[in-house]
Amino acid sequence: MKIVIPSLLGVEAVISREIQDLGYAKDNIEVRDGLVSLSVDETLEAVSEAVARLNINLRTGERVQLEIDSFTAKTFDELFDEVREVPWEAWIPEGWAFIVRGYSRKSELFGIPACQRTVKKGIVERLAATRGYTSDETIPEDPNLGTIRIQFSIMSDIVQLLIDTSGESLHKRGYRPNSNLAPLKETLAAAMLKIMRWEPFSDEALLDPFCGSGTIPIEAAMMAASMPPGINRRFTGEYWPVLDTEAFARAREEGRELMDVGSIDEPFIFASDVDMEAIDIATENAERAGIRSFISFSRRDVANIGGRDWMHAHPDFNRCLILGNPPYGERMGDIESVTKIHHHLAENYLPNGNLVPGIRLGIITAADHFESDMGRPADRRRKLYNGMKRCYFYQFYRHHSRGKNKRKRG
Repeated sequence: MKIVIPSLLGVEAVISREIQDLGYAKDNIEVRDGLVSLSVDETLEAVSEAVARLNINLRTGERVQLEIDSFTAKTFDELFDEVREVPWEAWIPEGWAFIVRGYSRKSELFGIPACQRTVKKGIVERLAATRGYTSDETIPEDPNLGTIRIQFSIMSDIVQLLIDTSGESLHKRGYRPNSNLAPLKETLAAAMLKIMRWEPFSDEALLDPFCGSGTIPIEAAMMAASMPPGINRRFTGEYWPVLDTEAFARAREEGRELMDVGSIDEPFIFASDVDMEAIDIATENAERAGIRSFISFSRRDVANIGGRDWMHAHPDFNRCLILGNPPYGERMGDIESVTKIHHHLAENYLPNGNLVPGIRLGIITAADHFESDMGRPADRRRKLYNGMKRCYFYQFYRHHSRGKNKRKRG
């Protein structure tokens, strides 16, 4: 059985490593653009355990889906016939509602509404035939009993039929009911931390000078506390009788045994913002997440957070990772203001193109003039998407620039 995890573009390799960290073999993991899949035994126990553990523990995946079937179809007749052959009676409980969504790329079948109708019709005819309904009868669908979300993906004429087990996207951890404008997705913030390989309880502090609603510091604190990101939310798979729903309780218990959210004496995660309202929201979100003691919040302008001054003021740390999502584009309204922020970053952490000793810098932005504003190319850059917004994640970790042609990608 194949379990599919949709991914933000650019984060696939990070998800693969997360799955391996949960104990699954690399040979059973497949990575392609926007998708990571894990193959497990087809037993109820193996599938249920994997679905539950992935939903509760993945920090960077978007949702967890079960692949029900895969086949080639170039015509609507082929699509209908193949869908009708799937044993939907085994996947859709009697009386449950079901919703069909999907997409098509580089395929003969490209009309999404027509594909949706064809898939829905194939499912309905299969259920009618196996459950004894006549052609004049309507198959009952009661959302109060439950709803199955079915997705089709058609890529290069290969149709994949999937059932969602997550419900709301996995980036919704439950700690951020409120946010300021243009929030960074939790899954992307976690991916940035993992890409930078930041280690909590080390000699390297973490500072987000544009914390907004607190996503980066809160995700970092949850990692430090070994808190599974899905520990405090529910998933549709928990109510789906096809799975062993007790697997979710076991996965939560496994996660709680590893958690340590006790208060710490000295925070090693620092978060600031020029907007006091944002700081108040971020603090509330950290309280809600249960990791408030891990983070020191303050109202500060990035212009006044010098790298050398910060290191001198925090002698317990030999290093500091500056990680942030500064305002850009529609978040600011004019290029001049964005450029000014970039110049403050360069002056404070990258003076004359050289990193302040002990400092590493990771910045995600959609501003295409970022590197020129910083005065040197990044040591590494990676294309990432925050929702539908294309951004670049710029990493500076070498004290001196090695020149424009030496920059690494990925």
